Amino acid sequence: SAFPIVMTANEPFDQKFKTVRKAAAMIDFKPLPAAAVAEVLKKICSCEGIKFDEEALSALARRSAGDLRGAIADLQMLCVDGKLTKAAVDELAERNRTEEMSAALMRILKTTDPLTAVAAFDKLEEEPEECMLWLEENLPLEYKSPEELAKAFEALSKADVFRGRIMSRQEWRLLVYVKALMAIG
Repeated sequence: SAFPIVMTANEPFDQKFKTVRKAAAMIDFKPLPAAAVAEVLKKICSCEGIKFDEEALSALARRSAGDLRGAIADLQMLCVDGKLTKAAVDELAERNRTEEMSAALMRILKTTDPLTAVAAFDKLEEEPEECMLWLEENLPLEYKSPEELAKAFEALSKADVFRGRIMSRQEWRLLVYVKALMAIG
């Protein structure tokens, strides 16, 4: 096209984008390196007359995890008085980040630490039913031994029983068992 259009989507593989995906070229944006984020923050500080500690700027860039927009927002919030200090960056709370299903599956299926596996669900914005479907599809790819695969599907089956009880009785306190059985099981 003489006038290309760039669109962004957090979930490009959602069904509603199916026709758009067929006609579009997908571009995957990777997180920026901390050094690149630090350079942009340094340029902003210079242009805005903000005094900064080099160590504080580097720490802020690393905390952003490649999210330049988030780093700029944090810089703006921390520099109300015209300076950026390491103490201010250290007081900054961690940004809540969501995780993609593929990363969560990797943590669940590859870790030997049960706490890491259960925590994989905490950063997902997926419903337990969706997580179960992803696990069901990926278990045969991970476990080659029939015995291990059977144990994994048995745990997933028990998780589904608890999910059914949640839905029928509205006992949401059982959700902890669903997550534990899906992750650790």
